[in-house]
Amino acid sequence: MSKIQNPRSSSIRTSFAFALLGGMMMFGACGDLDGALPDETASTQQALLPTGPGAEVWRANMGVTIAPTKDAAAKTITYVFEATNQGDDDARQVVMAAHFGAGVTVASSSISGFDSCSAPGVVGNGSRYIQCTLSSLGVRAKAKLTVTVSNPTNATAQASAQVYNLSPDPIVDNNYAQVWVPGS
Repeated sequence: MSKIQNPRSSSIRTSFAFALLGGMMMFGACGDLDGALPDETASTQQALLPTGPGAEVWRANMGVTIAPTKDAAAKTITYVFEATNQGDDDARQVVMAAHFGAGVTVASSSISGFDSCSAPGVVGNGSRYIQCTLSSLGVRAKAKLTVTVSNPTNATAQASAQVYNLSPDPIVDNNYAQVWVPGS
């Protein structure tokens, strides 16, 4: 938790980091806490510290990239989503969620390195998603999801992906990627 003293009051603004819970991303909120400082032992940083003699904290810098290839004649787009563990330790309980904008339909998918992926799902706005999981990903190791979508109108198409793991991630800026494939 980060604490920022509000210069106009004695309150503390506390921002909560996101946490991975059962494969779902939960976002905290910001709010003012009046009075005493919150108990430091309940903070996110404290929860990540070693708890016993010889205990270690594993850190895995996960990243995700997307490489699209459009076939205008076939009215398809093939996306290669790649989750990479850039170190320092093995990533544990890796989850990658791939999302496709409305207007496309998942035609086929294949994986390399993931334990499993969900069947393509549909969100209320018509967009599609696939979620892949992996129990452990070693340092410098990669896992790929290749998805071909049909784009019957050859309209501009969007895809995004996010990757998470239970190990603390020192650099979260590379955990999300998004691409737009221009229509024809």
